[in-house]
Amino acid sequence: MIPRGGTLEFVVSKPDGGEIRIPDLVCKTLDEVEFFLSTIYIDPEYSDTDLINKNPKRSLYIASQNPSAGSQMIMGEKVHLTISATKPAICIAVEDPTPKDETKDAPKSEVKKQEVKKPEIKKPEKSRLMLYFPAIG
Repeated sequence: MIPRGGTLEFVVSKPDGGEIRIPDLVCKTLDEVEFFLSTIYIDPEYSDTDLINKNPKRSLYIASQNPSAGSQMIMGEKVHLTISATKPAICIAVEDPTPKDETKDAPKSEVKKQEVKKPEIKKPEKSRLMLYFPAIG
Protein backbone atom coordinates (compact mmCIF):
# COMPACT_ATOMS: atom_id res chain seq x y z
CA MET A 1 0.00 0.00 0.00
CA ILE A 2 1.27 3.44 -0.87
CA PRO A 3 0.92 5.87 2.03
CA ARG A 4 -0.90 9.17 1.64
CA GLY A 5 1.52 11.69 0.22
CA GLY A 6 3.80 8.89 -1.02
CA THR A 7 5.63 9.11 -4.33
CA LEU A 8 5.07 6.94 -7.37
CA GLU A 9 7.84 6.57 -9.92
CA PHE A 10 7.09 5.53 -13.50
CA VAL A 11 9.33 4.14 -16.18
CA VAL A 12 7.95 4.69 -19.66
CA SER A 13 9.49 2.22 -22.07
CA LYS A 14 8.87 -0.77 -24.28
CA PRO A 15 8.44 -4.10 -22.46
CA ASP A 16 11.58 -5.35 -24.23
CA GLY A 17 14.98 -4.01 -25.04
CA GLY A 18 15.88 -2.50 -21.66
CA GLU A 19 18.71 -3.96 -19.57
CA ILE A 20 18.04 -5.52 -16.20
CA ARG A 21 20.40 -6.89 -13.53
CA ILE A 22 19.55 -10.51 -12.68
CA PRO A 23 19.20 -11.17 -8.94
CA ASP A 24 20.26 -14.34 -7.12
CA LEU A 25 17.45 -16.83 -7.77
CA VAL A 26 19.17 -19.86 -6.23
CA CYS A 27 17.42 -21.34 -3.15
CA LYS A 28 14.11 -19.68 -3.95
CA THR A 29 10.99 -21.66 -4.86
CA LEU A 30 10.01 -21.95 -8.50
CA ASP A 31 6.70 -20.29 -7.68
CA GLU A 32 8.31 -17.09 -6.35
CA VAL A 33 10.97 -17.00 -9.08
CA GLU A 34 8.40 -17.25 -11.88
CA PHE A 35 6.40 -14.41 -10.35
CA PHE A 36 9.48 -12.22 -9.97
CA LEU A 37 10.78 -12.91 -13.49
CA SER A 38 7.40 -11.99 -14.97
CA THR A 39 7.69 -8.54 -13.36
CA ILE A 40 11.03 -7.83 -15.04
CA TYR A 41 10.15 -9.39 -18.43
CA ILE A 42 12.72 -12.18 -18.26
CA ASP A 43 11.58 -15.61 -19.48
CA PRO A 44 12.56 -18.73 -17.52
CA GLU A 45 13.98 -21.82 -19.26
CA TYR A 46 14.02 -25.05 -17.25
CA SER A 47 16.36 -28.02 -16.90
CA ASP A 48 13.60 -30.53 -16.14
CA THR A 49 10.07 -29.82 -17.35
CA ASP A 50 8.85 -33.30 -16.26
CA LEU A 51 9.73 -32.44 -12.66
CA ILE A 52 7.76 -29.20 -12.96
CA ASN A 53 4.73 -30.97 -14.45
CA LYS A 54 4.66 -33.59 -11.65
CA ASN A 55 5.11 -31.30 -8.63
CA PRO A 56 3.60 -28.09 -7.26
CA LYS A 57 5.82 -25.13 -8.11
CA ARG A 58 5.92 -24.04 -4.47
CA SER A 59 7.69 -27.33 -3.60
CA LEU A 60 10.47 -27.00 -6.20
CA TYR A 61 13.70 -25.05 -5.73
CA ILE A 62 16.21 -23.31 -7.97
CA ALA A 63 19.54 -25.16 -7.67
CA SER A 64 21.46 -22.99 -10.17
CA GLN A 65 20.96 -20.26 -12.75
CA ASN A 66 22.64 -19.10 -15.93
CA PRO A 67 23.49 -16.25 -16.33
CA SER A 68 24.65 -15.84 -12.77
CA ALA A 69 23.33 -13.32 -10.25
CA GLY A 70 24.42 -9.77 -10.98
CA SER A 71 24.64 -10.30 -14.76
CA GLN A 72 23.00 -7.80 -17.08
CA MET A 73 20.29 -9.14 -19.40
CA ILE A 74 18.08 -7.60 -22.02
CA MET A 75 14.39 -7.72 -21.14
CA GLY A 76 12.74 -10.56 -23.06
CA GLU A 77 15.79 -12.86 -22.90
CA LYS A 78 15.78 -16.23 -21.13
CA VAL A 79 17.47 -17.27 -17.89
CA HIS A 80 18.24 -21.00 -17.59
CA LEU A 81 17.14 -22.48 -14.25
CA THR A 82 18.17 -25.86 -12.85
CA ILE A 83 15.26 -27.21 -10.80
CA SER A 84 15.47 -29.45 -7.72
CA ALA A 85 12.70 -31.30 -5.84
CA THR A 86 14.64 -30.83 -2.60
CA LYS A 87 16.18 -27.72 -1.16
CA PRO A 88 19.85 -27.67 -2.25
CA ALA A 89 22.35 -28.31 0.56
CA ILE A 90 23.97 -24.90 0.06
CA CYS A 91 20.63 -23.24 0.84
CA ILE A 92 20.19 -25.13 4.08
CA ALA A 93 23.75 -24.38 5.20
CA VAL A 94 23.33 -20.66 4.52
CA GLU A 95 19.83 -20.26 5.97
CA ASP A 96 20.05 -22.58 8.98
CA PRO A 97 23.60 -23.01 10.23
CA THR A 98 23.76 -25.32 13.23
CA PRO A 99 24.83 -23.15 16.15
CA LYS A 100 27.48 -24.46 18.49
CA ASP A 101 26.30 -24.78 22.06
CA GLU A 102 29.29 -23.39 23.94
CA THR A 103 27.57 -23.83 27.29
CA LYS A 104 27.01 -27.58 26.87
CA ASP A 105 30.28 -28.74 28.45
CA ALA A 106 30.91 -25.71 30.65
CA PRO A 107 30.48 -25.97 34.41
CA LYS A 108 27.23 -24.42 35.60
CA SER A 109 29.08 -21.66 37.43
CA GLU A 110 30.56 -20.50 34.09
CA VAL A 111 27.32 -20.52 32.14
CA LYS A 112 26.10 -16.97 31.59
CA LYS A 113 22.81 -15.93 30.16
CA GLN A 114 23.21 -14.16 26.88
CA GLU A 115 20.96 -11.29 25.98
CA VAL A 116 19.21 -11.87 22.69
CA LYS A 117 18.75 -8.72 20.67
CA LYS A 118 15.64 -8.38 18.58
CA PRO A 119 16.35 -7.69 14.93
CA GLU A 120 15.92 -4.08 13.95
CA ILE A 121 13.25 -3.69 11.32
CA LYS A 122 13.67 -0.68 9.11
CA LYS A 123 10.73 0.52 7.11
CA PRO A 124 11.45 1.80 3.63
CA GLU A 125 11.50 5.54 3.32
CA LYS A 126 9.22 5.52 0.31
CA SER A 127 7.18 2.99 -1.63
CA ARG A 128 8.11 2.30 -5.21
CA LEU A 129 5.80 1.14 -7.94
CA MET A 130 7.07 0.68 -11.46
CA LEU A 131 4.63 0.49 -14.34
CA TYR A 132 5.69 -0.17 -17.91
CA PHE A 133 3.73 1.40 -20.73
CA PRO A 134 4.32 0.71 -24.41
CA ALA A 135 6.01 3.53 -26.29
CA ILE A 136 3.73 5.49 -28.56
CA GLY A 137 4.73 6.36 -32.05
